Formats: sequence, C-alpha cells, structure tokens
Amino acid sequence: MHYAASYVPLVQEEAQVLRWDPNSRRKPTSVTVGSAFALKALLEPGDHLWLMMGSTNVIAALSAFRKGVEVHQLSFPRVQSWLSSNGRQTEEEDTEEEQVGRRTKVHPSQVLRAAQETPHLFYSLSGQQNEVLEIMGAWDEVRVAMRERLSSSNTLRASIHYQANVYGRVRGKQLPADPDEAQEQLSWILYDLLDTRERDEQGKLTGRKRAPSDPHIALLAEDEERKRSDLERICSRSAFYQHLFGDVEGVGSMIGARVIAAVERIERFARPEDLSNYAGMLPRGKEGHMPARKSSKGQMLSRSPKLNTTCFLLQDHMFQWGRNSELGQRLIGQVERNCPCTAEQRQKDKDLRRKHAQAVKQARIAMTRYFLEKIVWPRWRSYMGMR
Repeated sequence: MHYAASYVPLVQEEAQVLRWDPNSRRKPTSVTVGSAFALKALLEPGDHLWLMMGSTNVIAALSAFRKGVEVHQLSFPRVQSWLSSNGRQTEEEDTEEEQVGRRTKVHPSQVLRAAQETPHLFYSLSGQQNEVLEIMGAWDEVRVAMRERLSSSNTLRASIHYQANVYGRVRGKQLPADPDEAQEQLSWILYDLLDTRERDEQGKLTGRKRAPSDPHIALLAEDEERKRSDLERICSRSAFYQHLFGDVEGVGSMIGARVIAAVERIERFARPEDLSNYAGMLPRGKEGHMPARKSSKGQMLSRSPKLNTTCFLLQDHMFQWGRNSELGQRLIGQVERNCPCTAEQRQKDKDLRRKHAQAVKQARIAMTRYFLEKIVWPRWRSYMGMR
C-alpha cells in the first residue's frame, strides 16, 4: 500500500492520510490519524510513505524507515513550484489548503498527486539519510526543551519585575530605595533564580554551568541538559556527523546539528554556491544587498531563516570563543588584512570604526561561505555517494 501525508502530529491531533493501491482502480481513501504512533501502526514493511519534509514529519519518516517502509520526502519549494506551474492547483485544493492552515500549507491530496504524477520530485530515504534524520530528531528534542525553559523563565521574570515595580519587594525581600541599587539587586536575584550560566562577582561569564535556584526552572534546565547530552552522544557515534564535522575545531554538536537540521537534504543544492545562497550569504538585488520581504514583491525568497540564524551563531562563536581554530583564524586574519588597526586607534577615529565594522562583516560572510562551500557541501555529498 501507498500512503500520502502532509503533516503528521506527534501528539493527539487529527491529521488526514491518503491510502491507495497503485495496482487497483479504486480511488484513494482518507484515513484519520491522531499521532505518529497511529500512522506507524497503519504501515507494514514494504509499504510506501510519501510525505513532506521538515516539522514533526522527521520523526514519522525515521520511525517508518526503521519499520521497513520505503519513505519518500518532498520539500515545500519543490511542491509549490510544481503546483504553480501550468495551474496544477485546483479550486477545490485551494479550499482544502485554507482548511489545513498555515502550518502545513500543502494538503495530502497534493502530495498524493505529486507522488502519482512526478515521483522524481521526491527524495528517497536511504541508510545514510537515516543518520541525518536521527540527528535532526535529537536536535528537535533539545530545541523544544530549550524553548520550554526560556518560556517559563520569561514568565517568571515578568512576574518578578511586576512585584519589584509595584510592591518594591521580591519574594519577601525589600529592594533598596535607590533605583540603581534596586536594579542591580534585582539583576542578581533574577540571575540566581533563572540563569544556567555561571558568572563571577563582576558579572562576567565563566564558561561553567550552574543550576538555577527556582525549582521549576532547575527541572527544565536539567531536562534540557540531558537532551543536549543525548544529542552529543548521537553525534559522537554517527559516522555521518564525524565525516562532516569531526575534525572541524570549534563546531560542536549544537551548531553542527543546527546546520544538519536546516539543510536536511544536500541533494537540493547542485552547487556549493546554492548552499550559501540558501543560507543568505550571497548578496542579491540592487547594489548587492539582500532583498527583504517588503521588497520581494510577494516572491518566495530562497533563504532559510533557520540556516541563516545558525550561520550567525557560527560567526559569533568563532569571533568570540573560536579565534584559535582554523575557521576563527580565517575570520580574524581577513579582518586584520583588510583593516589593520588597534582598538585604541578605532576609538579615536569614527571613519576607522566604520571601516573596521565593514571589514568584520565581510570576513564573517567569507568564513561562513568557506565553511558551507568547502566543508559542508563536499563532505556531505561524498558521504551520500554523490559526485
């Protein structure tokens, strides 16, 4: 049997899956599933599952593949381009898409039609890609845990600020009347309750971890740290991850997994420059500037916000903590060549500060392009057996 899915929920939430037999003349039937477990129960070894990439579908694809199901994945840009060409999207499907909502964007009936008419648009899941999905799933666990901790911390922080401003007290402790002293004391109270990073007496980060004193935040931080350890263990045991980043100093499991999750399929990028373009590292538009959504005139931008954000995290890390690594030296070396000056000289010269800032920006982009085009793209493709 063949199954077509757009969005597969992890928790109890209804989603439609279409089932059909290509050797039968019967029309496809709709099956309602309430979770990835329900979909997995429907599938048998040798079945075919056609579904969209990304979101919780990563977990559904991984579990189906391990059950012996042949999994085929379709990217959103590919199906959108296919639907828009020659007016393939019908009025009925337009209505269905609105009912599905913005999160899924593509209806199962559209996935089914693509599977029947243009199966070459899909990427088949292989053993190597299975490793990719495993890392993506582990990273998603970390991402969700981190989001829950930050959300709870922000809620508690807002409550503390309310108590401090309205009553002048925080958890039974009276704040000083002087606003500067009150603000400083409040900052240390929030640090004690919420922060997972240790600071010295001057407030500088030491690089060590600490347990927040608020019990709820401490539990969330412990869960997040456990999932970070799981991700690190999976990456350390993955031949794919080690082939990609094993000898790249300064790129740990957190940044590496983010890159893998944002790219997902290296087959999508025929040239190394295409990957840099997807990351938003190639200037486009007027005067070499990146186009903004306001100036794109409704056209879909070929830039991944996830990969773009990850690249900026990589740049910040190399500029601050990874200066002695190969990538860090490449970054710092270009800045020093293009704008050789000291911090004292820049402090006295406004034009020199502007020139130095431009040199830093160019060096950050150049380092990122080297990382994507000379490390990620060729190594990933070679591991997948691609030329």
